[in-house]
Amino acid sequence: MRWNLNEWLRIASNLAVLVGLALIYAEIQNNTHVTRALLVDSGYSQASDVYSDFVDAGMAEVWTKSITSPSELTMAERAQLNERLESLLILYTRERFFTNLDIYQEWEGIVRTTAGVFLANPYGQAYWSVRRESYNSEIVDAVDRVLAESPASNVYADFDSAILRELERRYEQE
Repeated sequence: MRWNLNEWLRIASNLAVLVGLALIYAEIQNNTHVTRALLVDSGYSQASDVYSDFVDAGMAEVWTKSITSPSELTMAERAQLNERLESLLILYTRERFFTNLDIYQEWEGIVRTTAGVFLANPYGQAYWSVRRESYNSEIVDAVDRVLAESPASNVYADFDSAILRELERRYEQE
């Protein structure tokens, strides 16, 4: 069988289309990895912002008051706390959403590292008991597990006390 020029050109053009499709596939994969990296970075930034929001100048006092004497919080202070705690719960929802899209491998890590700090104190627990019905059962279960494992006391106050004890120990050694 003799092949003429048209048949050779057709084979060459089909190969060029296959190479083009392979290049497009590679570019899509690269864009997917970049997008995932950006989303993960954004998640870390949001988690960092949650911590920063709780310790900015005015909020640190409100948060401390929510730990030591929650019944003395004013309505304005409760509104500040509610906004910060809600942003934390929205972050959980975001992380779970991206995990369900296979962008993240796991979403409960953020719950494990933050719920015990921000929701284990008396005000946080009261807030969670009111808001929990508004959230997906997976989020409710994850937060409830962390709170069940966390002491029913003030996790952050305990952490802060441990740091102060360590500082005192170091100063005594000097």
